[in-house]
Amino acid sequence: MFSFHYLSLVSAYNDWSVISERQRKMKQNQKDISARKKGHFFLFQLRNFNKKNPAGSGARAQEQAEETVKANIQWRKDNEQDIENWLKDYLKANNIPLN
Repeated sequence: MFSFHYLSLVSAYNDWSVISERQRKMKQNQKDISARKKGHFFLFQLRNFNKKNPAGSGARAQEQAEETVKANIQWRKDNEQDIENWLKDYLKANNIPLN
């Protein structure tokens, strides 16, 4: 007689590609959400840190760090869709499945 444990393993084995794809998509969604929020949140944290900890002669370095983070956020905002479109087109042109 087969046990429930054995049947569960067989089912997982047979559906492994579906299970792993769902897992990959969930992880990617989490990364996308956190990456979008991380830039702005990091800038917020950096600004608060700089206000609480004046650097004296290092003040310019603090300003440059903020400017760099703002530029990175803007670059991503300006270019993310173009890069995504290019990647989708490349995958399609080379018959590489997106999903």
